[in-house]
Amino acid sequence: MGGPAYESLMRRLSSEPEPPRRSCIDGTGISEELSEGWKRNKRRLNKLLGRPATPDVGTRGSLIRALRAKTEGELEHSIESVLAATPKFPSLTEEDIDDALEFAGLKSLKGYDLAGSLTETTAAFAGSGFGLCTNNTEINLCKHQQDAFPAERVLAVHFTDATLSTVLTTLTNAHSNYQAKSSIDWHAGLGAMSQFPDAVDYWNHVRNKIQRMAAASGDSIRPLEGVVLTPTGPVFPNERAITTLLLLGESAADKRFLDVLREALQGYEGAQETLEAVIDLDPLYVAARGAAELAKLFQEAPYGCEEPPGCRESLQSLFDFKQDL
Repeated sequence: MGGPAYESLMRRLSSEPEPPRRSCIDGTGISEELSEGWKRNKRRLNKLLGRPATPDVGTRGSLIRALRAKTEGELEHSIESVLAATPKFPSLTEEDIDDALEFAGLKSLKGYDLAGSLTETTAAFAGSGFGLCTNNTEINLCKHQQDAFPAERVLAVHFTDATLSTVLTTLTNAHSNYQAKSSIDWHAGLGAMSQFPDAVDYWNHVRNKIQRMAAASGDSIRPLEGVVLTPTGPVFPNERAITTLLLLGESAADKRFLDVLREALQGYEGAQETLEAVIDLDPLYVAARGAAELAKLFQEAPYGCEEPPGCRESLQSLFDFKQDL
């Protein structure tokens, strides 16, 4: 549905570095500040005139508009707010995502404890049943429960017709967005097989890509012991461990791909069992399922809304008093 313009945009965003930070030491920060101010004013003007904030926002927003119209037609009711799960590309900003949703007539849902935009890896983590508290409305209780969750070293493999991407990340709950390492190959999607001399070469390439990311995590997939939580994140006794595998993308259920994935992770203790556990989760919808769970949570406990202890009891007392009247 995205078309060539959308694919071209995503290719560019996946390869662009993070925008450099401004510096005032050499004087360049002043000119950059003026340039940034001009860009922001131009964004505001475009939005006031009903145009997309930037051309890139227009490309994304047009796709979201089409998806919204199709979804509303299927559901037979309007949609006013959504929670978007996106790849974590350095140059894909939260502002651009929010502006694209706004251009499509949608409000972006925000979580009380989610830093930045929701990544599709974190959404898939939630959609696979990890990192979600059992009580969504009691924020303090939820936070305490999340603090007790084990730290997971996650290898996420996203396989589509266009790309093969792998992510190595540390997640303790479904509000985590930390991403240690990632790789995307626009020449390794299932549709690129014809570009290789034969199928054997293609699948060897896919296997090597997965093995390279897995090798960065070490030689064992096992529960982590002795993890120390610090203000900057969890510290692992073995930084090269993996505890959880995630599968995403419309091509991740391909039988040959799953065979290659098993081969790539041979020798990793517990890998086969972990893989078999996630195969039953539809990789096409696992991120959407997680985003839906988090969207529900964010609406039950909105951003910036954290009730102090005793608030629920006070409201109940007021309700009982009115009932007595």
